[in-house]
Amino acid sequence: MMYGRLRSLRSFCCWEVTKRSANILVSKSFNLPTVRLGTGGMEKQIHELGKKISLAPGFYKNAPVVIDAEEISAHLTMEQIKQIYQNLVELHLQPIGVTNLSQTLQKEAQDSGIPIITVPKGQTRTIKEFSTPKKEQDTMKENAQTPESPIVLGERKEILSTVRSGQQVYARGPKAQLIILGNVSSGAEVLSDGDIHIHGSLFGRALAGISGDEESRIYTKSMQAELVAIGGLFTSGDSLPDPVEASTLPCMVFVSEKKLSFALASAF
Repeated sequence: MMYGRLRSLRSFCCWEVTKRSANILVSKSFNLPTVRLGTGGMEKQIHELGKKISLAPGFYKNAPVVIDAEEISAHLTMEQIKQIYQNLVELHLQPIGVTNLSQTLQKEAQDSGIPIITVPKGQTRTIKEFSTPKKEQDTMKENAQTPESPIVLGERKEILSTVRSGQQVYARGPKAQLIILGNVSSGAEVLSDGDIHIHGSLFGRALAGISGDEESRIYTKSMQAELVAIGGLFTSGDSLPDPVEASTLPCMVFVSEKKLSFALASAF
């Protein structure tokens, strides 16, 4: 397991003051990246995190993140927490709080003005905790080539099978083309400096134009994504337009007027 990486915090609840009245507070849920600290050495973890962010700098720039100290809470000091905060800011992330601290550190953090975030058990998940649906496994089992052995033709990368949970595929270079003949499973991530073509269903994450090219597009036979992004603009699966989420038609994602837009096959 690689520590110091980003993962999804599925149900983070907070309070907000509504515009209608300063006296009304409502509870809302957000998907937030979480930096999970491990025992592999802090400098090494920050370095690995920086490498991951460099794959999609526009997507992660100024992103709010939560620090998860569960695995090293017993050995963590307040000085280290402050240093981690500084390291994340230098990576152009915006830490908004810490979770899974010891009782002693919680008090010190609060006294230092660092928010403590409480997450109910079972509400966080890492990439490794996703599993490929059995139906997908049965469909792609025969004549499948593993994603670790792509065919690379210049700026075009072709994956002849499903990209499975926990795997990441990246097509580099200006106007790169990432072509996937199978599905992109929940928990999988596909990235391209240019376009992404998915001939199966998109259940995971797809990030196109990650070097900032907003002319890039994402095509998929069925849009059931956890997240889609183009050139730093993104939307989570919870925020997909209702017609897209309910449809099984092929879908195209593109940027229009600085916003992500979705077009179904019937509208092409």
